[in-house]
Amino acid sequence: MDNQNIQKNKNGNALKIIIVIMMLIIVLLLGFIVFFKKGFGNSRTVMMYIVGSDLESDAGIVTADLKAIDPNKIDLNNTNVLIYTGGTKKWHNFIQNDENAIYLLTKDGFKKIESYEQKNMGDPNTFLEFLEYGYKNYKASKYDLIMYNHGGAIDGAIYDDFTKDNLDLGEFAEVLKKSPFNSKNKMETVIFRTCLNGTVEVASIFSDYANYLVASEEVSYGSPITNVLGFLNDVSANDNGVEFGKKFVNQYKNAMGIMDPLETVVMTYAVIDLSKIKDVSLALNEYVQSIDLTKDYNSIALTRSNMYQYGEDVESYDMIDLYDFATKTDNYSTRSAERLINAIDSAVLYNVSNSSDSHGLSVYLPYKGTASAKLKFLELYSRMDSFKDYNTFIAKFNSIKDGSKSYGFNLSQNETKASGKEVSLKLTDEQQKVYANSIFIIFKKDTELPDYYEIIYSSDDVKKDGNTLSTNIGNNLVKIKDKSELNGELYYIPSYRRINGSKKMHEIYGVLYDYEQLGVSSESFVMRAAISIIEKNNGLEFDTVTRQSTDQKLNGTLLNINDFELLHFNNTRVKLLDSNKKVITGTWETSPEIKVTEIKTKDIQLVKSELDNEGEYYCLFRIYDINGSSYYSDLIKIN
Repeated sequence: MDNQNIQKNKNGNALKIIIVIMMLIIVLLLGFIVFFKKGFGNSRTVMMYIVGSDLESDAGIVTADLKAIDPNKIDLNNTNVLIYTGGTKKWHNFIQNDENAIYLLTKDGFKKIESYEQKNMGDPNTFLEFLEYGYKNYKASKYDLIMYNHGGAIDGAIYDDFTKDNLDLGEFAEVLKKSPFNSKNKMETVIFRTCLNGTVEVASIFSDYANYLVASEEVSYGSPITNVLGFLNDVSANDNGVEFGKKFVNQYKNAMGIMDPLETVVMTYAVIDLSKIKDVSLALNEYVQSIDLTKDYNSIALTRSNMYQYGEDVESYDMIDLYDFATKTDNYSTRSAERLINAIDSAVLYNVSNSSDSHGLSVYLPYKGTASAKLKFLELYSRMDSFKDYNTFIAKFNSIKDGSKSYGFNLSQNETKASGKEVSLKLTDEQQKVYANSIFIIFKKDTELPDYYEIIYSSDDVKKDGNTLSTNIGNNLVKIKDKSELNGELYYIPSYRRINGSKKMHEIYGVLYDYEQLGVSSESFVMRAAISIIEKNNGLEFDTVTRQSTDQKLNGTLLNINDFELLHFNNTRVKLLDSNKKVITGTWETSPEIKVTEIKTKDIQLVKSELDNEGEYYCLFRIYDINGSSYYSDLIKIN
C-alpha cells in the first residue's frame, strides 16, 4: 500500500472517530437536556416544615390545608412536594403524633417516605436535616420553603408542643449557614405561614439564602373551613418567587374574605425581594443616626405610643410598621426619610392588607414589652451586624424610657364632670405635655357585694379637645338576651368597643362549648375566645371568633359562633377602692363568687343599650403617658 493510500485510510478512520465522538456528545447532550428539564431546568421542590400545634389539635386547620392540595392539579413529574411533620400532640389526618416523618405528594396523596423517632421541631439540627434531605434527594432548579406553625416576630417561629422550644433568629442563621443553600445557590421562596414574621429582621436573616420572602406583619389567621396551601394547585414549575408568592398571598386573601368578611381583624401579607433588604437596613441605619433622642425623646415616644402595634394581645413583641415609623418620625430627623421609604417600596413587591398603616415590613421598637422580653430582644439585636446603628437607637430609646421618672399623675385633683351622656376630665398643663392616650371604663356597683363593682363596658372612644378628655356613652353599651324565653332578662355583657377608622367593633370574652369541627371527627371541647361584634345597620351582629390560646401565643384561629352550641361569660366584679376610697392602682381583686351568664348561641339576641335606671353606675378614665405608664382617675358617678 503506497503512502497516499495509507494517509487516506488514516484520514477516514479519524473522521469516523470524530463522527462517533460527535454522536456520543449529541446523545449526552440530549440526555442532559432531558435530565435538566426533569430534574433542574423546569422543576421545583417545595419543602414544608409543619408543626400543627393547637392549630391542628383543636381546630384541624393543617388537615384542611393538606386536604386542599390536589395531586391531580400538580405536575408531579416536575414538582416535588415534601412535608416534614412533628411536634404536635394531636393530628386529625394521616400523620402520627409519636414520631417525626417526611411525606411526599404522590398521585394517591401524601405517602410516608421516612420515619424518625420523635424529635424536637424547635431544634436547629432537626430543621437542618430536613433541608439537607430535600436538597439531596429531590434535585430541582427551584427550592421553596414553607414554615408552618406559630410565629413570634423576632422571637422566631415553630413552637414544638412537647418541648415548648422554638427556632429563634440566631438558630435560623445557624441552620442556613450550614445548609446547602448560599448566596450562589439560593432558595427561590421562603413562606412563613405563621404569625408576625413579616419583619425586616427576619428578612435580613434569610437575605443571603433565598430570593424572596413571603410573610405577614400581623397575626396570620386560619380556619378549618378554608385553606391556603391549595395555592399549590395553581403553581407551575416555571413560576418565579414573585409569582409563587403572589399565588399564596391571593389564596390567603380569599380565605380571609370567607373567615372575616367584615374585616374586623387586620390582615396583611407581602412578597419581599430579599436582594433589596441590605439597602433597607443601610437606609434605616443612616436615618436613625440623624435623630437626636436626647432632644426629641418625648415627641418620638408620643408618636410610638399611638402607632399600631402588631400582635397587640401579646405585647412583648413590640412590632410596628417600618414605613409608618419612617413617615411619622421624619420631623425629628435631619436626614429625610425619603431614602428609607424608597428602599422599603423597592423591597416590597406585593402587599395585600386591609390596613393603610401596613406596608409589608415591620420592625422592632421596644415600648410595651415586659422587661424580660426587651432584655431578650435587645440582646438579639446586639448580635445583628446589619442593624448596628438602629440597635444603638433602640437601646438608647429604651434606656431613656426606663430611666425616666414616673410622671405620677395624681388625677384625684382633676376636674371631672358627668352631664347626660357625656363624661369629661380636664388635664393639667403638665399632664397634657406627656399625655399619650386613654380609655374609659363603666362599672355597675354590686348590690350583693358592696365593695365590688361589675365591669360592663370600656372603650378607646375618648375625644381630646385642648386639655379636656371626654366621651359620649350614648347608645353604645351591649346587652344580651335569651330570645327563647318570652320574658327573658336583658344582661349587660362586658364589652370593649374599639374605634377603627369608620368601623365600630365590640369585643367580648367568653367560653364556647361543643364545637363540631368540619372535616374532623365530631368531639366536644371548651374554647376560650374573643368574640367580635360589629355595629351594622344600627344594630349588632356577631362576626368572627378568635381562639385565645392558654399559653399566650396568638394562634390565629378564626371560627364562627354558630359552630358552637353554648356560650358563657363571666360578669367580672372587682374590688376597686382601697381603705381610703381611692381607686387601687395595681391589679384589681376579683370577687370570690363568680357570676356567670350562660346561653345557647342560637338563642342569643344582642341589643344596643343606654344605661338603665336599675343600678348605680360609675365611670373612670385610664390615662397613659408617653412611656406607657397608666393612671386611674377617681370614680365619676354617672346616674
